[in-house]
Amino acid sequence: MSFGFDHTLELSSIAINDTSRMLFFAAANNDGLNSPELFPANHELVIPVRGTDYNGSFDAQYNPATPAYKPECRYGTLAVNVSCGGPDDNRLIKSGCSVATPIVAAIAAAIISFVDRDRTLERFRPRIRRRPELKAVFRKMTEDQLVVERRYLAPWQLCNNRSLHTREIIKHALAW
Repeated sequence: MSFGFDHTLELSSIAINDTSRMLFFAAANNDGLNSPELFPANHELVIPVRGTDYNGSFDAQYNPATPAYKPECRYGTLAVNVSCGGPDDNRLIKSGCSVATPIVAAIAAAIISFVDRDRTLERFRPRIRRRPELKAVFRKMTEDQLVVERRYLAPWQLCNNRSLHTREIIKHALAW
């Protein structure tokens, strides 16, 4: 969800609560520490998405304060000067958590697709579609990052881990 509100929308909150079999991602905020994480990103069942620059550094404008009731690790990805559109001179450059959110959702979809296609991961298929388990894979993918409370997600992290292959990263993350 590439949008946010400064107040809770009750019907949306009810819908999120009632849809336990769906993963939700939402833009955190584009106002840095000047305002809190927005709704629906601040909903307990939603994975909030923050923004980074091209090298994975969290951009202050796209990294709001974490609500006290959600002390878990925060994830972000490219959100600054993202090329949207074709390779011609008319392409658009966009920035914001609203840009990063579909990128994180695509990373999650790639992980789920990998699990769906790999016969050795068949037992993990129902689990990878749940928020805690997907976040466990995110944590394993990014465990080499020194900052504990926020992690930069990139698609190649699932394949580039020095010690583990993609299949092993997923198995290790979901083994608990």
